[in-house]
Amino acid sequence: MIRTIQPTRLLASALVLVAALGLTGCPVTVDPQDGTRLTMLLGASDGSFDAASVKALDTKARVVPQDEIDSLFVNLDEIRLIRLVNGLSESLSVFSDPLQVNLLDLMGVRDVLDSVVVPAGDYTEVELRLSAPRLRLASTPDALIDNIALPDGGILSVNVNFTATENGTGLLLVELGNISLVSLEDGSYQLVPDLRVDLFDTSVEARAIGVIESIDTAAKRFVLKRDAAAITVAFDAATIFTPSDFDAPTGSAADLAVGLRVFASGTLAVDGHLVSDTIVILPGGNQSQTNEFSILLSGVGSALGATGKAEYEQEGDRRKLKIEAEDLAFAGQVDLWVDGAYVATIESLAGRPDDSKRDDGIDAILDTRLGDEVPVVTPESRIELSEVETGAMLMSSITQLGGEGEGEGEGEGEGEGEGEGEGEGE
Repeated sequence: MIRTIQPTRLLASALVLVAALGLTGCPVTVDPQDGTRLTMLLGASDGSFDAASVKALDTKARVVPQDEIDSLFVNLDEIRLIRLVNGLSESLSVFSDPLQVNLLDLMGVRDVLDSVVVPAGDYTEVELRLSAPRLRLASTPDALIDNIALPDGGILSVNVNFTATENGTGLLLVELGNISLVSLEDGSYQLVPDLRVDLFDTSVEARAIGVIESIDTAAKRFVLKRDAAAITVAFDAATIFTPSDFDAPTGSAADLAVGLRVFASGTLAVDGHLVSDTIVILPGGNQSQTNEFSILLSGVGSALGATGKAEYEQEGDRRKLKIEAEDLAFAGQVDLWVDGAYVATIESLAGRPDDSKRDDGIDAILDTRLGDEVPVVTPESRIELSEVETGAMLMSSITQLGGEGEGEGEGEGEGEGEGEGEGEGE
């Protein structure tokens, strides 16, 4: 029997959302009257990291228990739905804005991810694409481990059987179940998650983190912006915690303001509205304005001829740090440091014949929604690049000549660019 997502009167007929057709790569606009609005949720099952969940293990492999893991990040690159059109399968991308998540933080929760309108029709499969797993062990939290393999190249899929209707709504829960981290004898790791998908046509418990975009004080609702997702949150019956509250809430509706970053939990209706029972105003003050600038980088040591810049952007709950360098002769892995704190390991493209775009330096971007690993950067921050193997300094935002330092930060706004790199976020 095919499960059907039924229409609802609460869906605004004028709402237009975008879905991307995976086969052609061309975006199409789907009017809600012609399809179903899916609110997607992301989570991981409570039974994860349990040795009993692994079906078969070689005697030379060991399941790493949860208490040995400090953090385990992975990139969620894309979610695709497969539907039947005239008897043929068509792939539809419903989420393609890479998100970095700590799998430990997802256990037992349902995070509101995004909303999209999908065309009416019969759907047969959900596909999840993961990449770049990164591990820190509790025994050595400062050491980043990235030699971790994903099954099938990180492409997980599960069969489904549902029909999207015109003017429909539904909640699509994408859940990683029975996650296992396996340590192999050669020192490498394997991350083995199962993909589970459930479709709800009734309300569920969920949570969301984002920035308040607008407030309707009369209706006691605000719109929570989380990148492309806009979630309407009802706060009439919510308990409100301020940043200074620890044991008991002292906040009121008067403390809610546009630009504040908040956590909201409660009941998510099938139309995507969250009726909140708890709201936590997170530290950081009003973040409604975009903060962006660039800092010049200069080569030091063996890389004196190299030049570059770091572009930083912070808006709401999203932080982005892009590193560009030219004429950097060093080829290999480079550690990125901000104000003396390790941030990530990135790759220098120097001498890489397989790269047709850049062959003389670094083009990397670190991006996180919650900003817990990509640090807060100021125009006065010291940004450094060093060789992973030797620790030798390659570039710095402070020119080091004759032992003297001179700052070279500049506060002009910069546009975004493309690149690849590592960064961690929730």
